[in-house]
Amino acid sequence: MAGNVKAPPVKLQGGRVLLGGGTGAADNAVQYTSPDVSWANYHAIEAVTTACDVYVTLDGTNWNAKPCFLSPIHSDPVLAADENEVTIAEIWILRGKFANIRVLQKGAGGSSACRVLHGVE
Repeated sequence: MAGNVKAPPVKLQGGRVLLGGGTGAADNAVQYTSPDVSWANYHAIEAVTTACDVYVTLDGTNWNAKPCFLSPIHSDPVLAADENEVTIAEIWILRGKFANIRVLQKGAGGSSACRVLHGVE
Protein backbone atom coordinates (compact mmCIF):
# COMPACT_ATOMS: atom_id res chain seq x y z
CA MET A 1 0.00 0.00 0.00
CA ALA A 2 1.44 3.31 -1.06
CA GLY A 3 1.69 5.97 1.59
CA ASN A 4 -0.53 6.04 4.61
CA VAL A 5 -3.95 6.12 2.94
CA LYS A 6 -6.90 5.86 5.31
CA ALA A 7 -10.30 4.59 4.28
CA PRO A 8 -13.38 6.48 5.44
CA PRO A 9 -14.76 5.10 8.71
CA VAL A 10 -17.42 2.44 8.48
CA LYS A 11 -20.30 2.85 10.90
CA LEU A 12 -21.68 -0.54 11.84
CA GLN A 13 -25.32 -0.42 12.91
CA GLY A 14 -27.44 -2.47 15.26
CA GLY A 15 -24.86 -3.11 17.96
CA ARG A 16 -24.02 -6.58 16.63
CA VAL A 17 -20.52 -7.42 15.46
CA LEU A 18 -18.97 -10.88 15.21
CA LEU A 19 -15.21 -11.42 15.14
CA GLY A 20 -13.65 -14.70 14.05
CA GLY A 21 -10.50 -16.18 12.64
CA GLY A 22 -8.42 -19.28 12.39
CA THR A 23 -5.31 -20.96 11.07
CA GLY A 24 -4.39 -23.50 8.43
CA ALA A 25 -1.25 -25.44 7.50
CA ALA A 26 -1.76 -26.69 3.93
CA ASP A 27 -3.16 -25.62 0.57
CA ASN A 28 -6.97 -25.35 0.79
CA ALA A 29 -6.98 -25.95 4.57
CA VAL A 30 -10.12 -24.43 6.08
CA GLN A 31 -8.99 -21.52 8.25
CA TYR A 32 -12.45 -20.26 9.17
CA THR A 33 -16.10 -21.12 8.61
CA SER A 34 -18.56 -18.61 9.97
CA PRO A 35 -21.67 -19.46 11.90
CA ASP A 36 -24.93 -18.15 10.39
CA VAL A 37 -24.14 -14.57 9.35
CA SER A 38 -27.29 -13.94 7.32
CA TRP A 39 -27.97 -10.96 9.63
CA ALA A 40 -24.76 -9.22 8.43
CA ASN A 41 -24.10 -7.37 5.18
CA TYR A 42 -20.51 -6.21 5.81
CA HIS A 43 -17.62 -8.66 6.07
CA ALA A 44 -13.97 -7.61 6.53
CA ILE A 45 -11.39 -10.33 5.86
CA GLU A 46 -7.67 -10.06 6.60
CA ALA A 47 -5.06 -12.54 5.39
CA VAL A 48 -2.43 -12.33 8.14
CA THR A 49 0.43 -14.57 6.99
CA THR A 50 -0.44 -15.94 3.52
CA ALA A 51 -3.08 -15.23 0.90
CA CYS A 52 -6.44 -16.92 1.28
CA ASP A 53 -9.52 -17.76 -0.78
CA VAL A 54 -13.03 -16.73 0.27
CA TYR A 55 -16.10 -18.85 -0.44
CA VAL A 56 -19.73 -17.97 0.28
CA THR A 57 -22.97 -19.90 0.54
CA LEU A 58 -26.50 -18.60 0.31
CA ASP A 59 -28.15 -21.79 1.56
CA GLY A 60 -25.57 -23.08 4.04
CA THR A 61 -24.73 -26.10 1.88
CA ASN A 62 -23.46 -25.15 -1.59
CA TRP A 63 -20.19 -23.17 -1.51
CA ASN A 64 -19.32 -20.81 -4.35
CA ALA A 65 -16.26 -18.68 -4.97
CA LYS A 66 -17.72 -16.71 -7.87
CA PRO A 67 -19.09 -14.17 -8.11
CA CYS A 68 -17.38 -12.99 -4.96
CA PHE A 69 -16.69 -9.26 -5.29
CA LEU A 70 -13.99 -8.35 -2.79
CA SER A 71 -12.54 -4.87 -2.58
CA PRO A 72 -9.45 -3.67 -0.72
CA ILE A 73 -10.27 -1.41 2.21
CA HIS A 74 -7.71 1.19 1.11
CA SER A 75 -8.88 1.90 -2.45
CA ASP A 76 -11.77 1.84 -4.89
CA PRO A 77 -13.61 -1.47 -5.41
CA VAL A 78 -11.81 -3.76 -7.85
CA LEU A 79 -11.83 -7.42 -8.63
CA ALA A 80 -8.83 -9.23 -7.20
CA ALA A 81 -6.63 -10.99 -9.75
CA ASP A 82 -8.29 -14.16 -8.56
CA GLU A 83 -11.84 -12.98 -7.77
CA ASN A 84 -12.06 -14.73 -4.42
CA GLU A 85 -8.49 -14.11 -3.23
CA VAL A 86 -7.55 -11.96 -0.25
CA THR A 87 -3.91 -10.94 -0.58
CA ILE A 88 -1.48 -11.10 2.32
CA ALA A 89 -1.32 -8.30 4.89
CA GLU A 90 -4.37 -6.48 3.52
CA ILE A 91 -7.96 -6.20 4.63
CA TRP A 92 -10.58 -6.84 1.97
CA ILE A 93 -14.28 -6.08 2.19
CA LEU A 94 -17.13 -8.30 1.04
CA ARG A 95 -20.59 -6.75 1.04
CA GLY A 96 -23.73 -8.84 0.80
CA LYS A 97 -26.02 -11.22 2.65
CA PHE A 98 -24.75 -14.79 2.92
CA ALA A 99 -25.66 -17.75 5.11
CA ASN A 100 -21.98 -18.54 5.79
CA ILE A 101 -18.50 -17.48 4.71
CA ARG A 102 -15.50 -19.79 4.54
CA VAL A 103 -11.82 -18.87 4.28
CA LEU A 104 -9.28 -21.35 2.88
CA GLN A 105 -5.48 -21.12 2.86
CA LYS A 106 -4.11 -20.39 -0.61
CA GLY A 107 -1.01 -22.41 -1.38
CA ALA A 108 1.17 -24.63 0.77
CA GLY A 109 3.48 -22.50 2.80
CA GLY A 110 3.36 -23.51 6.40
CA SER A 111 1.01 -22.08 8.97
CA SER A 112 -1.39 -19.38 7.85
CA ALA A 113 -3.91 -17.22 9.69
CA CYS A 114 -6.90 -15.01 8.94
CA ARG A 115 -9.15 -12.59 10.81
CA VAL A 116 -12.78 -11.93 9.92
CA LEU A 117 -15.31 -9.34 11.09
CA HIS A 118 -19.05 -9.53 10.33
CA GLY A 119 -21.40 -6.61 10.92
CA VAL A 120 -24.25 -4.49 9.59
CA GLU A 121 -23.32 -1.40 7.63
